[in-house]
Amino acid sequence: MRLLLVSNGHGEDLSGALLAQELQKRGVAVAAVPLVGEGEAYRGAAIPVLGRTRNYSTGGLGYTSFAGRMAELLQGQVLYLLRRSLRFWREARRADGLVVVGDVIPVLLAWLSGKPVVTYLVAYSSHYEGRLRLPWPCGACLASHRFRAVFSRDALSASDLTEQLGRPVQFLGNPFMEQLLRGGPAEQTAVELAAESVAEPAMGCASLALLPGSRLPEALENLKLMLQLLEQLPPQANQWQMRAALVRDLSAEALWALAQEQGWQAVGDGSADANTNGGSGSGSGSGSGSADGGGGGGDRNRNGDGDGDEGEDGDGDRDGDGEQKYSRPAFFKTVRSVRIEKAGLQLELCWGQFSQLLASSQVLVSMAGTATEQAVGLGKPVLQLAGHGPQFTEGFAEAQRRLLGPALFCAPGPAGAPETLRASADLLLSLMAPSEPQQWQRQRQLWRQEGERRLGTAGGTARLAEAIMGALGPNQQNPGKQTPSKQHPGKQTPSKQPSKKQWP
Repeated sequence: MRLLLVSNGHGEDLSGALLAQELQKRGVAVAAVPLVGEGEAYRGAAIPVLGRTRNYSTGGLGYTSFAGRMAELLQGQVLYLLRRSLRFWREARRADGLVVVGDVIPVLLAWLSGKPVVTYLVAYSSHYEGRLRLPWPCGACLASHRFRAVFSRDALSASDLTEQLGRPVQFLGNPFMEQLLRGGPAEQTAVELAAESVAEPAMGCASLALLPGSRLPEALENLKLMLQLLEQLPPQANQWQMRAALVRDLSAEALWALAQEQGWQAVGDGSADANTNGGSGSGSGSGSGSADGGGGGGDRNRNGDGDGDEGEDGDGDRDGDGEQKYSRPAFFKTVRSVRIEKAGLQLELCWGQFSQLLASSQVLVSMAGTATEQAVGLGKPVLQLAGHGPQFTEGFAEAQRRLLGPALFCAPGPAGAPETLRASADLLLSLMAPSEPQQWQRQRQLWRQEGERRLGTAGGTARLAEAIMGALGPNQQNPGKQTPSKQHPGKQTPSKQPSKKQWP
C-alpha cells in the first residue's frame, strides 16, 4: 500500500510524521507533501518529503493579521502554496490513498484529487465554542464518500461532528502526545516523572520551565519577554530551578546577544552540568516532542524529541563567519545547555531536552502551541504570556485556554506591558508556591483528568494507524457512512510489502 500524507502546519507535520512512522512499521510505503515550511518533522523521522520546500517569516500564520497577509503576498507564499498543491495532486495519482493532517486547505485538495482519503482533524475542536463551525467547504468534503474515515482531536469534537456530518467520527488519540505518555521500554513515562516533580511543591525545590516556542524570529522575542517576566519575581525565586527549552534553530549567537542586551551574564563558564536536576537528556528520540515550542516535533523536532529536542549539539547557529555584534563566550557553541544570571536569578538555556524539562518541571511558562498542549496532557499547570505574534498573541492565548481548559492561566492586560508582567509574576508565584498544598494536590488531580479527557491516552498513534489501514485497505471500497474496520491491518504477505523507506 502506498499512502501520501499532506499537512499544513508545523504541529500538523509533527503528527503526520509520527503517523507515517507507525504506518511504516506495518509495511506501508509513505511520503509527505507539507504545504507550510520545510517539513522538518518528516525529514527528522526519515519520511520522504516530495518537492522543494521552504520557510517563510509568517510561519503559515499570515492570515491572522493584515500585515501578515501582506507579507505573504510580498514573499510569494500564495504562489508557493499553489506550486505545492500542484505537486500534491501530481503525487496523489501514484498513491493508493491520502492521509490529511490539518484543516480545510488540505481537506479540499484531497477531495479534488478524487482519491480515497482519511483525515485527522488536529486543527479543529468543539472546545472552542461548544459546537464546531467548519469553514466552507470543509463539511461537505468530509461528508462525501471520498473520505473513508474522519478522526478528531478530542471526544467532544467527535460527538459533535458525528451529528453534523451524519457519519461516524472517532477520537482515538493524538500522536503528538505519544512518547510523553508512553515513554521508552526502559524508562519512566513522562506522566510518572511529572507526578514525582509536583508531589512536594516546596520553595526550595520548585522547578520552572520556559517554552518560548519554535517559530523564528518570534521565539527569540518571546524569550526576551520571558526574561523580563523573571525580573519581576521576588527574591525567593532565586531558589527555583529555572530552565528554558530551546529549538535547534534558535542560535547561540542570537541568545548571547539577547542576554547581553537584557543585562544577563554567563555564570562561570556558562556550561551546565548535564547530570544535574534531570536536565540532561539524550535529545534523540523517535518522533516525540512538540511542534511548536519548547519541545519538539512539527516545527520543532525534526530529530525526534520535542520542540526543544532538536539538534544534537543544540547550537543551530547558521550565521556563518559574518561580523558579530556582541562578543560571545566560546562555550556558547560547544555545550547543550548554558546558564545565565541576573540579580541572583539563574536560568539554564537548554537545547535538545524538551521531554525531560517538561516531565520534571512543576509549572511551565509557555508561548507555544503544541508544546502547551503536551504540558496540559501531562496535567501540568501552564502560565501563558501573550506576545506580539505572529502566533502567540492575546487572541491565540484566549482561544488556547478554551481549547485546553482549567490548567491554563493568564494575567489580564496588554501584551508586554509592565503591569501585565507584574501581574503575571504574581500569578506565577501563586502557582510555584501554593498557599494551600492540599487544595493544590486536588487541583493537580483535576488537571490530569482533564488533560486525559481532552488529549487522550497512550497508544493513540497505533490506533490511528490501524484505523487508517482498515479504511484505505484494498477491501474497503464503500466508505460511505460505515465505521472504520476494526480488523487488524497489515496482514499482507511479507514478500509483497512495499519498501518502508522509499516512495515507489
